[in-house]
Amino acid sequence: AGVFSLVLFSAILPATFTGGLASAMFLLPFWASGGMVAKLAFYDPFLGGQLTIGEYAWSLKGTWLGLKKKERDGATKDLRGAVAEVAMYVNGVPNGELRLYGSNGMVSLGLGLAMDELEYLAGEINQYLLDIRRSGDNGKDYLYEGVL
Repeated sequence: AGVFSLVLFSAILPATFTGGLASAMFLLPFWASGGMVAKLAFYDPFLGGQLTIGEYAWSLKGTWLGLKKKERDGATKDLRGAVAEVAMYVNGVPNGELRLYGSNGMVSLGLGLAMDELEYLAGEINQYLLDIRRSGDNGKDYLYEGVL
């Protein structure tokens, strides 16, 4: 993907600036697709994340090349559960991500992992949340019905 994006940009860069406005407008989709391919090759492989779920709080820290990128956190009691879902198809191949649902929305992680790995992680997270909720209030189950 990295070599392809370099070849693509080396072809469309001169054509964009030598052909005038009509040429630049025509090449705009090629710039966009080349940018997406370049992102997949040079940005996404260096993304990392750390999900921590404790009895009372959870946090998700995203990094790029070890640098802090973004962070989300909240109360564990607000988490509804995790699901492995297909985020996109690339050349007909499904790419999944792990989606963690809470009362304040959804966060996603694990883009690039295989679907069976994501399903395993979702199962582990959901079982952990279930165990926390059952042990915290005399065995009462607080998982929301029909969320997952």
